[in-house]
Amino acid sequence: MKYSDNYSEMVTLDDSTQLEFRAIRPTDKAALVESFGHLSAASRRRRFFTPKMQLSDDELRYFTECDGINHYAIVAVYTDGSTMLPFGVGVARYVCIKDQPEAAELAIVVVDSWHCRGIGKRLLKRIVAAAAEHEVRQILAIAQDDNTELLGLLREHAQELNISHADGVAQICFDLSPTERPGVLSGMLAALQLVASGAIMIPRRLGQLTLEQFMSHDQSSTLDSGPTERDEH
Repeated sequence: MKYSDNYSEMVTLDDSTQLEFRAIRPTDKAALVESFGHLSAASRRRRFFTPKMQLSDDELRYFTECDGINHYAIVAVYTDGSTMLPFGVGVARYVCIKDQPEAAELAIVVVDSWHCRGIGKRLLKRIVAAAAEHEVRQILAIAQDDNTELLGLLREHAQELNISHADGVAQICFDLSPTERPGVLSGMLAALQLVASGAIMIPRRLGQLTLEQFMSHDQSSTLDSGPTERDEH
């Protein structure tokens, strides 16, 4: 499992800056307080829906002491080469919805001075992959209508969004695609191996489909019906 409590990787931004992306730790409380202090009033309002001034002790415990399955968070950390002091520049998390175990709420925040550097999209890609690895099938995000950054990120990532608006708040839902789900991806690879070995033949009418489209077909009906390319020669 990639996205565990020990997850860590170095990520290079488009401007060659290197960040460490890793699972958040209980020892990150002080760093989280410092990062919160670098958020503008607008960023705090968009994240917490209130003009929040500080994080309480209970909130710090909640944000950093995740169970790693139903609640998982990835922090982007920058280390200044001169001081070697790590600084959290962004964090993404999902929290499973209590009555819907296969659905999770998503949240992403990036420190204002680090905006427009591709951190948000990289965090989004990984937190969605982490959710899929932990059997989440649907993502929910709640944002104020003026949070165009988050809406733009989600539109870039998901092929289809279900968005509803009420009282200045947007609720965005999207299903995880098959290729984002590890079990389905394994099935796709196994099917490709069977095709490559000649154990199964793909009908010509399906030959132009993408792999995802092919795997979404009911194989019991499509693979056994109609002539195969071998039958036609």
